[in-house]
Amino acid sequence: MPGADVALDTLIYQFSDRMSFYRELIQNALDAGSGTIEIDFEFTPPEPAPGGDGGLPEEAGEPLGGLVIHVGDCGEGMDREIIEGRLTRLFSSSKDGDLTKIGRFGIGFVSVFAIEPEAVVLDTARGGERWRVVFGEDRSYVMYAMEEPIEGTKVRIYKSMNAAEYEAFVARSREVVEHWCRHARAEILFRGEPVNRPLDLDSPCQVRHQEQGTEVVLGYPLDGKSFCGFYNRGLTLYEGAEEFLPGLAFKIDSRYLEHTLTRDQVVQEEHFHKAMAIVRGLADQQLPERLFSLLEEHVARGVNEDLLYGMVCQAVDRDPGLPKRMAERKVLCDARGRPVELGAARRAGKSKKLYYDTAASPLMQALDEAGLLVLRAGADSWAARLLQRLSPSPVHRANDVFCLPVAPDAAHEVARYRPLEKAVRRLAEAHSGHATDLPFAHFAYDGSCIAHRVAIVQRQVGAVTRLDEIGTLAGSVFSKQRALVVNLDHPTVAHLVALASREPELAAYALLKLFYLRGELSTELDGQLMAQAHGLRSRRVITDAGRV
Repeated sequence: MPGADVALDTLIYQFSDRMSFYRELIQNALDAGSGTIEIDFEFTPPEPAPGGDGGLPEEAGEPLGGLVIHVGDCGEGMDREIIEGRLTRLFSSSKDGDLTKIGRFGIGFVSVFAIEPEAVVLDTARGGERWRVVFGEDRSYVMYAMEEPIEGTKVRIYKSMNAAEYEAFVARSREVVEHWCRHARAEILFRGEPVNRPLDLDSPCQVRHQEQGTEVVLGYPLDGKSFCGFYNRGLTLYEGAEEFLPGLAFKIDSRYLEHTLTRDQVVQEEHFHKAMAIVRGLADQQLPERLFSLLEEHVARGVNEDLLYGMVCQAVDRDPGLPKRMAERKVLCDARGRPVELGAARRAGKSKKLYYDTAASPLMQALDEAGLLVLRAGADSWAARLLQRLSPSPVHRANDVFCLPVAPDAAHEVARYRPLEKAVRRLAEAHSGHATDLPFAHFAYDGSCIAHRVAIVQRQVGAVTRLDEIGTLAGSVFSKQRALVVNLDHPTVAHLVALASREPELAAYALLKLFYLRGELSTELDGQLMAQAHGLRSRRVITDAGRV
């Protein structure tokens, strides 16, 4: 019957992956009610050539041995009526219309012939009957009654291959079994090791829904890439990256879902759309609620889990109205470690009073006292990106906008820089007729953007100053309106402090010149400062000589 042979070949070779026969055999075992399914292998090395040196001629290639694939279950098994009326008749299946069965097309068993075995042996027992069915390479079969007891159904598949092919075959087999059967409800043992895993996602934030015959899990994926998985009793129907819900990952395990005849897609009919409606409902309500609750718990414990802020960014991108609905949730943390409501950050952003930085510091405290909101976040963090989404205007790192030099608190530090301070005061008075403040301070505090500066100017010494106001003295060279604050932490300043003990005027001139080299130093000003410093030095030398 050539037509029947063509139809059989079509069924056997319909799958793009011939190793998919594992899924079909496991599916049939689940249909038989088996709680455990075992997969194992054995390999018999080739026999030595008679009269030779133990091998075949080199041109014959590596000698072939024998692979045996074992797939066994402890389900209800088959009797003669089932074997002859259903197993060997491709289109006679009692599964059609029964939602507790997966393989509704009755073609699972014939898939073993896709790998072109030399023989397939099936042992099974049911109702006191015990049978062995042996299929030949041409797919013809013979039945034998067995005397030894057997439980369930055991399938052995025989195929010739060499040792290297055997190792590759076993490795590929594991990949296939894990892919198609990782969430199976029965225990799947691959060479004695379970391959089952719970229906779960690689995400720290996910929600689950269960009802009769259906289980759904939905979450924010760690890599931010969309993922969908559809299963029936844990057997994979389809997995892919289709963006049913952009930026989200979900898995649906439902006895109502079906795969296509070719097993490469899920059938999108009434039950599929009902399941997807459940997923969308979770995405709109329960998943964001879970995310914000989880983030609140972390903030309350003082834990900075930046990954969760990335998921909030995904949620806000998907639903721009979410920040307004979640305005009272304390999912942010200020620089002092205090929880902050989302709504407070939105209001501060609208009034351009929102900043961020990494940790508490005197600068953060001063900004807080000035009525600005500084939240804890790193420059490239998801938390900082979330603030950008909450604010209509750009949100900057506080240390990129403000500075607050730290006054020295040790007497020995003050004594060390005093000669340089006095020298600069004298030079200022000689140039402008009045003395100027010349405080020294530490610029190398945590997060500082002025640590590289030799000096800055401030209207009020020790106050928070914007970085766009620290580079010019304004008006006269030594304005009474502003003070020159010198960086105690700068290596050049350290050299000038040491120089001032010997040549104070030269040290004072060099310090001012370094400051003005940032843009305000004219040839005229440089000449004036140099001449005045030289004059001060000459008078000091003469005075010192007179004392001697």
